[in-house]
Amino acid sequence: MEIDYPSDYRMAVGVMGHLLKSGERSERVLWLSQHVIEMNDTHYTAWQLRRECLTALGSDLSVEKVFVDAVSMNGNNKNYQLWNHRRHIVKQLGTSVVPAELEFVRETLSAEPKHYHAWAHRQWLVQEFVQWEAELSFCEECIDADVRNNSAWNHRFFVVSERPMQESRAKRIAAAREAEFEFAVARLSQDVDNESVWNYLRGLFPFEGVACDSAALNAWFPRLLRVGQLSLERSPDNAFAMAFLADVKAAQALMVKEDCARGRRLATEALDLWRRLHDVDPLRAPYWGLRASEAQSLVLSLDTIRLG
Repeated sequence: MEIDYPSDYRMAVGVMGHLLKSGERSERVLWLSQHVIEMNDTHYTAWQLRRECLTALGSDLSVEKVFVDAVSMNGNNKNYQLWNHRRHIVKQLGTSVVPAELEFVRETLSAEPKHYHAWAHRQWLVQEFVQWEAELSFCEECIDADVRNNSAWNHRFFVVSERPMQESRAKRIAAAREAEFEFAVARLSQDVDNESVWNYLRGLFPFEGVACDSAALNAWFPRLLRVGQLSLERSPDNAFAMAFLADVKAAQALMVKEDCARGRRLATEALDLWRRLHDVDPLRAPYWGLRASEAQSLVLSLDTIRLG
C-alpha cells in the first residue's frame, strides 16, 4: 500500500532525488535538504546529502550546529539521523564546542533521564575528546536522582572500564573495584530489588568466561557472599540476590576443587538456590533448571574426585 505523502513533500523529495543523481552540491541543494528535513527529520538521504553539500561548499559548521540544535528542540530528537549528523558536525568543529555539547546532553537527560541517543552521544564525546574527569560525578548525580536509572549505571561502568588509566580493560576494572563495590552496595541498601545494581556488581566481578578474574573472586568471596546473604535476609524471595549468591557459591566451588568437601557444600548450596529460583522466578524457570543441572553435575564430579 502506497503511503499518502503530502504533495509538497513528494515534490521536494523527487527534486532532491534528481539533484542527488546529478552530482550537484550547491547552496540550493543545501537549502532543499533543509526543506525536506523540516518536513521529515528522519529522512536519511536528506541528512547525507546535506553533509556532502556542507563539505563541498566549505560551509561554516558553527551555523550548521545552530540548525541541528533547532531541529533537536523542535522536531523528533530520538532519531538516529539527527544524532549521527550532530556527531559529524561536532567532530569537525573540535574541542572548542565540547563543553557546550556536554551541557546540551546534560539538559537533554535532565528532561528525559533514559534518552538512549543522548547517553550514546555522551559516551562518544568523553571518549573522542578525552573528557573523563567529571563523568563519575555526573553518573553519581544521575543515579542519586533515580537509583534505578539503568542508563546511568551503564554509563558509569563504561567510564570505569574504558577510561585510559590502565593498559587493559581488566586492569582498569580491577583498579576501580574497591571504590565501585562500596558505591554499588551503598545504593543496594536503598533498594535491594534494584536489578541495575546487581548487574553492576556482576560487571565488576564476572563469574565466568574470559573476563573472569579468579584471583579477585577468591579474594572477594567473603564480601560478595555477605552482600548476597544480607540481601536475602532483607528480602527472602529476591531473585536477583538469590541468583547472585548462587553464582558466587558455584564460582567458589570450582576454585576449591582440591578441598572436595568444601567445594561440594558450596555447589550443593548453589544447587538449592537455583531450585528455589525455579519457583520464585517462573518466567525464567527453564534457565534456572539449566543452572541447577550444571550445579548437580558439579556436585557429582566432586563426589567422584572425593571417593576416587
